[in-house]
Amino acid sequence: MRTDEIQVFVDGTINFFNTVSSKQAQVGSPHLLEDLSESLFEYTGIIGITGIYSGNILFSAPEKMMHELLVEYEGVDVRSELLLDLVGEVANTLSGNARETLGSEFNISPPVLSRGSVGEITTAKGLQTYCIPIVWGEWRANLILAVS
Repeated sequence: MRTDEIQVFVDGTINFFNTVSSKQAQVGSPHLLEDLSESLFEYTGIIGITGIYSGNILFSAPEKMMHELLVEYEGVDVRSELLLDLVGEVANTLSGNARETLGSEFNISPPVLSRGSVGEITTAKGLQTYCIPIVWGEWRANLILAVS
């Protein structure tokens, strides 16, 4: 995947945070992952990629970050059942932005949402997996790309 195509996902993530919150999100230092589970948090949205590329894009965030983001996004008290919906909203926004920008040969699945156990989340074997930290206030989420 080309750098400009990866940037679509990074920009989409940053724009989501910056649109719903007065606190600005920033990109941390990207790095290769040896073990996916080291970079997953309690809430993860997984987007499948097919077409000219194949693999997965994941957005994973800690529960406390999602609580704070939900308060910023909805302006109401937080209920735990809404946190999975919110991680899905972030993943849906990434999917929509990517489909719009990257065109019809870049197929993106609806997001699969996960809460809790990281042991259930895997990506295709043999793909280089990159982690791009997203820093928002005192919190850090990860945008993870495992695409060939």
